[in-house]
Amino acid sequence: MNSHHQKLSPLTIIPAGAGSGKTYTVQQRLGEWVENGLIAPERIVAVTFTEAAAAELRERIRTRLLENGNLEGALKLDQAYISTIHGFGLKILTEFSFEGGSTPQPRLLNDDEQTALIKQALSHAAKVKEISRDLASFGYKYQFNSGKGAEDLFRDDVLSIITLLRSMGWQEKNENYTKQAVGWIKEQYGSTVKAGTITEQLHKSVIALLTAYPNSLADECGTSAAAINAFKSNFKDLHSASDKSYLEKDWDLWQRLRGLRLSKRGCPVPEEYEKLAQQVMDAADQLPFHPGPLLHARHHIESLIETGQDVLHHYSEAKREAGLVDYTDMIAMAQSLLSQNPKVLSTLVERIDCMVVDEFQDTNPLQFSLLWMLKEAGVPTLIVGDLKQAIMGFQGADARLFAAIENQFPASTDPLTNNWRSQPKLMNFVNAVGPGLFGDAYTKLDPRGDKSELEPLEIIDFYEKPRSGHHLVRAGHVGIRLKELLESGDQYIVDRRTKKKRLLQGGDIAILAPTKNVMAQYAQVLRALGLKVRLQEEGWASTREIQIALQALAYVANPMDKHAALYLSVTELGELSLEEGLSQIIANGCVDDTLLTKLDELASNVAERTIYALVTDTLYHLGIFDVVALWPDAAQ
Repeated sequence: MNSHHQKLSPLTIIPAGAGSGKTYTVQQRLGEWVENGLIAPERIVAVTFTEAAAAELRERIRTRLLENGNLEGALKLDQAYISTIHGFGLKILTEFSFEGGSTPQPRLLNDDEQTALIKQALSHAAKVKEISRDLASFGYKYQFNSGKGAEDLFRDDVLSIITLLRSMGWQEKNENYTKQAVGWIKEQYGSTVKAGTITEQLHKSVIALLTAYPNSLADECGTSAAAINAFKSNFKDLHSASDKSYLEKDWDLWQRLRGLRLSKRGCPVPEEYEKLAQQVMDAADQLPFHPGPLLHARHHIESLIETGQDVLHHYSEAKREAGLVDYTDMIAMAQSLLSQNPKVLSTLVERIDCMVVDEFQDTNPLQFSLLWMLKEAGVPTLIVGDLKQAIMGFQGADARLFAAIENQFPASTDPLTNNWRSQPKLMNFVNAVGPGLFGDAYTKLDPRGDKSELEPLEIIDFYEKPRSGHHLVRAGHVGIRLKELLESGDQYIVDRRTKKKRLLQGGDIAILAPTKNVMAQYAQVLRALGLKVRLQEEGWASTREIQIALQALAYVANPMDKHAALYLSVTELGELSLEEGLSQIIANGCVDDTLLTKLDELASNVAERTIYALVTDTLYHLGIFDVVALWPDAAQ
């Protein structure tokens, strides 16, 4: 075992709330360990979940070492494994490529290639057709808010299943995934009764109601548009339910029959109708005990998981044939390599003095398996995270892993209890609200931030919600208040970078809204009030300046691209009219323009440039900034 391993605690868990000094704490501990000879800087593994976080942590540790005069250690830090979790997995695959039987330079799929391969794999999945034939019965219908159709929603579910399977380390088809899912559904569903009994009771109740009232009550009792539509819809459902075959498969119909319209203020129904309708509703209320929906749900989840596994099988085969990997492969292949090759694991462990895992609450089971394998092999491990900041569930992350570790190793848990970011008044409010949201899991943070002259919390309370355009009304009030704050001349803050006191600026203010449409309405109102707004909007790639840049890059990549050459030459950057450009192509097979001559210089040595240098040089040769600066919307 590495001699350094015996000098450090095997496991340290640091629950750290927002602003509690997490990065500073990690920086200080690692710096102290290096200074005391407990670890070597080049033998640190520090795993984060973004490149920016990895770069910040590296620089923080380097700064600490330089402050203490350890120049050699600061230089050696570049050899440490400080990277994202995916970068760490790729480094393992690269360094042990011979042992793993893989190429030392695997090529990463780009997003378009990955999407294309998954779509191709989806077309080969046999189970897809089973559900596709009757999407509505499985709950897939047009979704007004998202604008997605049934097919899109079904595809989203399959992709979610694929993400979950991969986050659990899927390697090959396994029936256990389906068995566990079905078992969970059965447990949640509870006990059932005989289907025939409750179906017959509902059918009899429906027939009794239709016999007494063979026509819709829309004309007789409909005193409003809502009532008329409800009675028409109820009658249609009752008529469908009179055919027992519908009651044996249409569970949505059962659900709708549980909520027939009865007497309401200003819209009474006949007493006999209400009595018979209530009997229908009572019979339909037996739906939770009907075995049919359980079988339907079981078939649904079985089909989704089998489809997901089929897609992953075809997707894996396609990647293997092309020699490609994706981000999940970096983790899965590294985990498989270490678990199947004890010598590789022991060699890696000998190279590591300690391991730090940041944002542990966003770890998925596969990532956890890789990292925990190193901890169990003897690498001293420092874990930092906060359950309240778990945001990666859509990628298969499971915050319960962090919670389980905290519960299992209480003696190794050392939470941070200070907050250095928020002003004391705001922190007091958060501490008052926290227990109500998280119960005993909330750790009170002592406010250590500087006092602020700004009020910690202001509430604009709208007693009556306007019937239409209410977001515009709210935005108007918010905008007026923000303008007052910016123009008052007495609202001061402490600058994050300079740490000096200065007046509040527009760039210090962030506005959060539930949807992009609401955000756009806020932007519209704030701009009308004379406030500058930065808003990420759709359509960036289709803007004219970006299209010009893309066509220029296309031409540099392939000077034989006649479309790109023609496009560029007829813009204000070129010298030709569309007619002149087309004439040149017809007569000479190419376009002759000064702009293209400039780009030809770049095209001659594309392979020698990095992508970043190539984009920069292309934009420079275009002179596009000078041109765009003269456009009416140049500022935007």
